[in-house]
Amino acid sequence: MPPRSLEFLLLFLALPIALPFIQPLAIGFALLWVFTFAVLFAARKHRAEFFLLWNAGALKSRYLMQMLGKWVVCSAMLLAYTYFYEPALFLQFPTERPTLWMMVLCFYPFLSALPQEIIYRAFFFHRYTSLFKTPLSMMLANAVAFALIHVMFGNVLAVVLSFFGGLLFAHTYHASKSLALVWLEHTLYGWTLFTLGLGWYFYHGNV
Repeated sequence: MPPRSLEFLLLFLALPIALPFIQPLAIGFALLWVFTFAVLFAARKHRAEFFLLWNAGALKSRYLMQMLGKWVVCSAMLLAYTYFYEPALFLQFPTERPTLWMMVLCFYPFLSALPQEIIYRAFFFHRYTSLFKTPLSMMLANAVAFALIHVMFGNVLAVVLSFFGGLLFAHTYHASKSLALVWLEHTLYGWTLFTLGLGWYFYHGNV
């Protein structure tokens, strides 16, 4: 097996499967940040190239409107699901713990969404594109890998939502080549989930 293929399997298959067995859960988040800093350290010799991956110019392109359109539709679906199938959770977080909810909205983009996008979009697409024959197969693999890292939350819904979220994020990144845009997209969906109440599955769930 080629070294890069083995590396891919270890980082995006073996490690996520092992994380649920690592307690406490905070260690898993710490490993996420260790991985992020390792990626940034490895990219230090390619700072100019990595800066291009940020591509903030996409925030002024048609890709922004496309992303926002998908977010509005998906948010409406998530709202309907929570309201009808998870009524006990619906808006529970902002109404019962507004201070903590505001803190989550403030810190989530930087402490969770950003490192995930650095790893699962910028690093993944930049380093492993050659392993896949088609863009579709790469985006599907990316979504599966993104879903696997959420296995550590110990519930099916977190994995399912992460798979479909991973498809959205992978498509946005593949189309726009913009880490800035996909970071914004990830942030918006995170804010939506935590506001509606489904964020419970991503910080507590059934663990």
